[in-house]
Amino acid sequence: PLFEETSDGLCRVAAPPPLEAIASVKIRDDGAVLINDKPSYLLGAPHQNPLLMHTPPITAQLGVMGPRLAQGPDTAFPNLQKIWKENHLYALQIKPVSGMSGITPVTDMTPDQRTALAGFVAEGGMQNVVSVNTGGWEATINFDDPAMVKKHAEVNDFVRQTTKRPVAISTSGAFNAWWLPRYPFYDINHAETEMWGP
Repeated sequence: PLFEETSDGLCRVAAPPPLEAIASVKIRDDGAVLINDKPSYLLGAPHQNPLLMHTPPITAQLGVMGPRLAQGPDTAFPNLQKIWKENHLYALQIKPVSGMSGITPVTDMTPDQRTALAGFVAEGGMQNVVSVNTGGWEATINFDDPAMVKKHAEVNDFVRQTTKRPVAISTSGAFNAWWLPRYPFYDINHAETEMWGP
C-alpha cells in the first residue's frame, strides 16, 4: 500500500507525538509525498471558515499536521516559524512572499522578495514547510499569455532551487483543475474534495 496508518484510539485525550522537523520533501514516482523519506498522508486544518477553524494548540491536539494553506497574518514568515516553535505544526503550503494572500498566483518576485525568501530559508524557516504555493488557490495565471507563463515558470524554478521544496497549486474543483495535466509547473495539487467526484 502507499500508506499504512493506525487511527487514534477512541476518546484519545493525550496529544499525539510532535511532528519531526522537515529536512526534505520529495514526490515519489507513484505520487506519494515523502517527508524525510517517509510516505506521508497530508492532513491539514481548514482555514477559511471561522466556525471550522481551530487555533494552533487545538490543531496540534487533534493530530492534524497544521494549516492547509496559511491565510491572513499567518502568511508572514515570522508567524509561520511561530506555529513550529510553539506548536510543532507543519505548514502544508506557504506563499513565497511573506504576507501574500494565499489566493494569489505568483507571476513574479522582486529582488527584495527573493532576498527575503532566501533569508527565511537560511534562518531555518523551512523546517515545518511541506510545499510552496505559487499557483494560487481557486485562482490561476492566464495560461494563454506566453509572457506570463514564462515568468511563472522562472519563478517556480527559483522557488524550487531556493527552498528545496515542491511547488504547489491549490485547486478547488473542476472549474479550474481539469486542465492541470497540460501544465508542468507544479509538483503538488492540493485539491479539495470536489475533485474526488465521478
